[in-house]
Amino acid sequence: FNYISTLAIIQEEEPDLSDDQIYQSRMAIRNVVTATRNYLTAHLWLKADAVRRSQQRQSNVGGTASSGLFTEPIPNYIATLPPFKAVQLEEGRLKETTWALMTALPMNASWRPVEELRRLAGIPLMLRLVTDVADWDGFPIRNELITSAINCLWIASVLPKVQLELSGSVKLRETETNGLSVLLSCCDGEVTLEPCRQIAALNLLINCLCA
Repeated sequence: FNYISTLAIIQEEEPDLSDDQIYQSRMAIRNVVTATRNYLTAHLWLKADAVRRSQQRQSNVGGTASSGLFTEPIPNYIATLPPFKAVQLEEGRLKETTWALMTALPMNASWRPVEELRRLAGIPLMLRLVTDVADWDGFPIRNELITSAINCLWIASVLPKVQLELSGSVKLRETETNGLSVLLSCCDGEVTLEPCRQIAALNLLINCLCA
């Protein structure tokens, strides 16, 4: 994040760069966002498994999985992943795990990967990328990059503090607006007309509004 936040195509309105330099910068941004999404997905499994174990211990001592800090049990398939296999969550299970973890964590919960993302100003940067990348005409993986950025925010939004940050103001290239307004623009098709990108933004809005 420190690297891509200093790139000329992020900092300047009309950077004086060659076509090759612009393409390399865009690919660097794509690689960072994709790596961040995969990193958060892997840690989502680890966090969900830790919460599942806590629920199980609580149940073993006479409590219930839905009492105290926890309001919804973590799906049992979390425990079926062998420790030597790579994490590959299909969309349905990823969505279910994200929702279950969000409802199971307490209001003051902390999650180190997301805290580090917030420390590096990753939340406003992802929102800005959603709007900036939409203007990258001719970039072949533009829609993939927008979706990855939204999905990073979606996973991070299991924490209430991220939901609160998304509802605050964010500085874009030419103006300052509300983070939820950016997501609503995605859902309305103002940023992208791709249905899967609109669904990704809608999933994030659901986390922020219905958690």
